[in-house]
Amino acid sequence: MLLARAAALVAESCAPVAPGDNCLIVTDASRRTEAEALAGAIHARGGIPLLLDATCEVARYYQIQMRPEPPLPMAAAFAECRYVFAVGNVEYNHLLGHTARNQAAQDKGMQYVVVEEDMWTWSATPAEIDACYDRNRRVAELLREGKWVCVTTAKGTNLRFKLKPGRKVWIFGARTSDRREALIVPNYGESACVPEEGHSEGRAVIDGQIIGLGPVQEPVEMIVKKGRAVQVNGGREAAQLRATMAAAGENADNIAECGICMSPLEKRAYEYPGAPGHFSYGAWGTTHLAVGHSKTIGGDVFCKIHLDCQMYDTTVHIDDVSVMENGKYLF
Repeated sequence: MLLARAAALVAESCAPVAPGDNCLIVTDASRRTEAEALAGAIHARGGIPLLLDATCEVARYYQIQMRPEPPLPMAAAFAECRYVFAVGNVEYNHLLGHTARNQAAQDKGMQYVVVEEDMWTWSATPAEIDACYDRNRRVAELLREGKWVCVTTAKGTNLRFKLKPGRKVWIFGARTSDRREALIVPNYGESACVPEEGHSEGRAVIDGQIIGLGPVQEPVEMIVKKGRAVQVNGGREAAQLRATMAAAGENADNIAECGICMSPLEKRAYEYPGAPGHFSYGAWGTTHLAVGHSKTIGGDVFCKIHLDCQMYDTTVHIDDVSVMENGKYLF
């Protein structure tokens, strides 16, 4: 019953499925039951669901730890669908959205929808989703018109990102819209921009989590100059991050994204009773910067990695507008 309710929320409120819509569900062995529940909800609305088991591709991703391009048969299926629902390993699903073949299908009309894990635990309501999306939209409008983003924290973060006029600003929201933003449903809310290359400066103290590495036990210090991470200092996680960046090669030090997280629904890593949910990097009151690839989100830089590095309790200004102060939303 809980799965059926969550699946209906996705197919009705987050990504409304219409009769005749072709819907691909990318799943794997870890979440097959959730995928089947969503297939039932799609079928009930008159859509045409098809499940694709990507277990082998997920294993390949964890072997190489680089952004996964979908194989050609998967990409061909993407291009024929109204919706692609990613209901599998969420780290793989997230990075699958940062690929050229996925973006090409989205440019032709496909909507990519990453479905968060543990569907039976969801409590989000349609009203909460709408309210979160509205905040996302207002912050995204500031980013589209703004010139600078400044991010600070009490632990020592002091970053300044220059915005490039006309560059796409993403709403990674929990509800589709006419602008066809990227969807992470049902709790997520992030307004994300790609800073102008060569024009990010300052110091980041990463005390949340890093994609692929998990929650940090000792804060990681990143020194940013002229749009590049020139130093990564700290303990074990800092060493792991340096090693991952070195293995990725060219442009791994590029400052690829500033993500302002606007949802009060997403938990932080330490709020989970066991292992943190993947999307806790988008938790309430946080901001993250990403290093590496920006090409598929509106930037000009290609790289084998795209790693989000999270900071808690941030204060954020877009030009002279206060968006967040010490993790509390002001806008």
